[in-house]
Amino acid sequence: GEYLGTKGKSPVAGKSPPDWERDWFHKDALSSYCSSFHFSNQSLLDGLRMFLAAFRLPGEAQQIDRILQAFAESCGLQCVESQSGNLFSADPKKASDAAYLLS
Repeated sequence: GEYLGTKGKSPVAGKSPPDWERDWFHKDALSSYCSSFHFSNQSLLDGLRMFLAAFRLPGEAQQIDRILQAFAESCGLQCVESQSGNLFSADPKKASDAAYLLS
């Protein structure tokens, strides 16, 4: 996130802010970005392809993991597999876990 400017960065050079002060903006930005996609009436695979075609993945594994978790939470209840009722659980947490494992 260098392109996001000074949001989440310490006002004092050389000192890191506390985690709760630093990470909230990036988490909100990621969840807002993921919620801007409409995954209804699409399979999980089609939703993942559409999602990944919209931006370039970073190279760090931890960042990729966070992005895929946000995708799974957004797509887990909207995709066709979830709406059919027989592949994903009706529980939002279990549905997002299934979408995460498959993505």
